[in-house]
Amino acid sequence: MKKKILVTAFEPFAGRRRNPALDVLLELPPALGGHSLHKFKLPVDGNAVGRRIAELIRRVKPDLIVSLGLAAGEAGIRVERFALNIKDYGIKDNAGRRPEGKKIKEGGPAAIASVRTR
Repeated sequence: MKKKILVTAFEPFAGRRRNPALDVLLELPPALGGHSLHKFKLPVDGNAVGRRIAELIRRVKPDLIVSLGLAAGEAGIRVERFALNIKDYGIKDNAGRRPEGKKIKEGGPAAIASVRTR
């Protein structure tokens, strides 16, 4: 069964001219193994990114979501196993905001497993 895969990466941030994760996204083909790849660049704006992801999910209706990201200083590729319910950036986002310790979703769990199967 062919799947629709939503693949995202963030625009450059923190004064960088490029984001290697975005470079990878742009090099991906439109399809892989017969599955369609729907590729989108995300804003590095803590107030806008959630709305953008929700819009893409409504529009694409993906079977799978793969979000690429840059973790400066990491020596290799890693899979994030948990998504934390917190906005706490070590640097300002591209809109100039730097929240500390704010929940993304009030009343939500502290963390959820980021890898799920149906």
